[in-house]
Amino acid sequence: MKNKLDNKIKVLLVFGTRPEVIKMAPIFWELKKNSEVFKTTTCVTSQHKSLISKLINSLRIKVDFDLRIMKKNQKLSDLTSALLKNINIVIEETKPDIILVQGDTISAFAGALCAFYNNIKICHIEAGLRSFDMKAPFPEEFCRKSISSISYLNFSPTNLNKTNLINEGILKKNIYVTGNTVIDCLFEVLDLYKRNKHINNTINRTLDNKISFNWRSDKFILITGHRRENIGTAFENIMLALSSIAKTNNKIKFVYPIHPNPLVRTTFEKLTKRLNNFFIIEPLDYFEFSVLMSKCFFLMTDSGGIQEEAPSLGKPVLLMREKTERIEGVYEGVVKLVGSNIKTIAKEANLLISNTNEYKKMSKINNPYGNGMAAKKIIKVLKDRFL
Repeated sequence: MKNKLDNKIKVLLVFGTRPEVIKMAPIFWELKKNSEVFKTTTCVTSQHKSLISKLINSLRIKVDFDLRIMKKNQKLSDLTSALLKNINIVIEETKPDIILVQGDTISAFAGALCAFYNNIKICHIEAGLRSFDMKAPFPEEFCRKSISSISYLNFSPTNLNKTNLINEGILKKNIYVTGNTVIDCLFEVLDLYKRNKHINNTINRTLDNKISFNWRSDKFILITGHRRENIGTAFENIMLALSSIAKTNNKIKFVYPIHPNPLVRTTFEKLTKRLNNFFIIEPLDYFEFSVLMSKCFFLMTDSGGIQEEAPSLGKPVLLMREKTERIEGVYEGVVKLVGSNIKTIAKEANLLISNTNEYKKMSKINNPYGNGMAAKKIIKVLKDRFL
């Protein structure tokens, strides 16, 4: 379905959070490699403005439209309304044939809904993830289910994701299992770190300045935490558990690149300020975090993307959430759900630290989320379906 005016398929990418930038970057690269077929336009919502500006440049993404819609203490309803209004303006100006959205953010939901209202075909990357609970994660489960219901093509990371979509009535012919593009991006970044001396030196120097121990050789556990549904009692429990683990294992270092959310910062800084082996540092960029992830002992997180990335590096993940939409890692034994219970978190972390056999079982490199070829597969499907 080539555009009649310039004989190219006009594609609009809509994204705005840090995970979306990371997972959309390989798609952007592949579209640009196929510029004789596709005319690519990017619309960045800046939903995570402070976390993505440098990342976009590092990942070589050209921004055509930056909506800059975030305001202080903005409600989800106001954010959605602002996105719908501004994305629609971009659509009217660019008149795309296809709109690509990724994942389950408000930016992705608004981009898909605008496409639907304008009768433009929606292609959903990372389709079919389900926790089967509208409140966990919130509002992501609602967003991804809603996007799937109106998408023309669904690109699923795994066969289980495909099955979820089929069970919801999505046509098999419009579902493609591709793996997850986050693996594509991770492999590209770590490869650059290995072969590009300038990038290697820059990242090493930055990490040396931010971390006051030898992160290259010392054993450390890498921590992240930011989920909306964990803010409050769950975060306090998680932090108490981490404090207990750090006190029990004082020869191991703990590193937490803290999230910008002030509610997260207040909780974590309050509970760890007296621990000599617990290091709270400012947020890392994606390149820095990827390198640190490749060097760590294991990860403790409530993140979505880390569940997909860490298994490719042989790093066990203790997932501090009650439920996950990425259950494949749990089935494979490379991710373990520990929730926000203090005793459970401490028990499972101490087990990984003290039991070599348990660690070996979880550190096997067996990633159910793909082999780094997802973007190539997606672009091939777009060519097959739209040319």
